Amino acid sequence: MSLIPKDLLSAAKKKIESAKDEFDRLDGTETAREINKDLKRGDSKPATKEKPSKSAGMFDDASQSESGEEDDGGYLTMSDEYLDSISPQSETDQPVYDMFDGPARDMIKEKKQIPRDISFKDFSLIVLLWGDEGTGKSQQVMSFPRPMLIIDLENRLMPLALKNKFPFDSIVSPVTYGNMFDIDGVRTLGNVRKLLDKVMIRGEREDIKTIALDGIADIRPFAIKEWLVDKARKGKRRQRPNTLGDWGEVNEKVREICHRLINWGRKKNKNVVFTTQVGYDDSGNREVPEAKKWILHNVDHKFHMVARDGEFLAYCEKSWHDPFFWVKIGKDDSIADMLRDTSYLHDKIEEYEESLNQTSEDMFE
Repeated sequence: MSLIPKDLLSAAKKKIESAKDEFDRLDGTETAREINKDLKRGDSKPATKEKPSKSAGMFDDASQSESGEEDDGGYLTMSDEYLDSISPQSETDQPVYDMFDGPARDMIKEKKQIPRDISFKDFSLIVLLWGDEGTGKSQQVMSFPRPMLIIDLENRLMPLALKNKFPFDSIVSPVTYGNMFDIDGVRTLGNVRKLLDKVMIRGEREDIKTIALDGIADIRPFAIKEWLVDKARKGKRRQRPNTLGDWGEVNEKVREICHRLINWGRKKNKNVVFTTQVGYDDSGNREVPEAKKWILHNVDHKFHMVARDGEFLAYCEKSWHDPFFWVKIGKDDSIADMLRDTSYLHDKIEEYEESLNQTSEDMFE
């Protein structure tokens, strides 16, 4: 039996329902803050400004959320900090080019319009180079804009750097070996994260224009070892991932590294390059990049590198430019330069097509 008089209980219920109705009509700005204060003081009817719009999902009368605090009435009141974070600015305070992140905002901020002299050189390159060993992937990585950082996941780039007169201090191998000279996947993966955090989070080497992950297919075995250690620490010892959920957790470790790097490149207008070897699709018949499950749909340019009859070729499978073309890669040619200079790219496409025509003529002579 309740000791609260019925008239007081009824008034309290009406107060709660009235407050809920007011909250449902809010737009998440100063008005919400005023009502919060009124409710905490215990005013019978919170003062509010009329708001015609309704903000769905901002308050929850059933459970606690990260952005709100549960009031005694069983519904949520919003913290001042959260209200500040979602309060919209006026158009005069926030021009349209300031509403989004990325290089486009910075390029047009001063001119108040899109500059007429904008070109592909003004944007970062997010590129995947894939193919068999010895097809020139790593050599092409070294042709991207410098200064750069190459994270050598196979620990084998120094001789190639010597051949190409590439600065040694731009190559770092995170690979750590165990007592039996096997690769310590857990420490190696941790080293990759530390290297990226130094540049992306701590802001070291702000001058870097390109980061490359050379040999990203090797990240997955490292991620498997780290996953096994994670399970062992939780008392769930496993020999290997078995279920789709297990493999999803492993792949997520790889995606987390690759996608953070891609997002950093887009946000900071820096170039990001990945290389990987040949894998196969689920049927086992068609060649695909080994990294198909991690970054295939997130890169802007994808090239299949091929060595044929003593020549290096590249087939573009995805690009800003019209894809599905072949180019010859000469000793001094750079895919990065082709993507940033359309006339250079068109010349290389025409060069390859002319070589095909010449080959056809020679066959019929």
